[in-house]
Amino acid sequence: MRATEATIKNFLGGLDKIFLIPPFQRNYVWNKKNCQELWNDFKKCANDNTSHYLGNIIYYLSDNSGASCTELILVDGQQRLTTILLLLVAIRDTTLDNKIKNDIDNKYLKNISYDQKYRIKLKSVINDNDDFQKIVDGNIASLKKSLLFDNYRFFVEQLSDSNNNHKEIFEAIARSQIVDVNLQTNNNLELVQTVFEK
Repeated sequence: MRATEATIKNFLGGLDKIFLIPPFQRNYVWNKKNCQELWNDFKKCANDNTSHYLGNIIYYLSDNSGASCTELILVDGQQRLTTILLLLVAIRDTTLDNKIKNDIDNKYLKNISYDQKYRIKLKSVINDNDDFQKIVDGNIASLKKSLLFDNYRFFVEQLSDSNNNHKEIFEAIARSQIVDVNLQTNNNLELVQTVFEK
């Protein structure tokens, strides 16, 4: 196992990264209360120009990782990462700053050089993946009621308030701190699943 301090910008950002949520993970369950707390943390950090600590993100590299692509299998941190990505989509969809729009799309949400399978960086569990991809693609008209969509809309509402500066919120997210924990398990899914069931 290797643990290092990192920012969300360094962990999520950059090209050719795929984040896979394995089948033993639960569906997305964060609700409005969770999102309100996260939003308040980012707002405070934006106002104070400080950094928020988001906790551990635990993963291991899949066998498919190589020179052209890095696949990270998420073991812990799925709910936080998914919610942060929803907030980034909301910023992209409400800001008038084209540089922020492009940065979010090309560094955090999509791998533009990949085929459809790996175009969206986060691959969620089966029950959530279709809705998450539609939100990232701006295809929200066909969405049914879900926590993913509800939370995306919550963030859009917060960002529509004229007191909120999109750039400051975006920068507060980017500098948030995590502990990046690479389990280095050689893709032993059964071992990882057993550890987190105990």
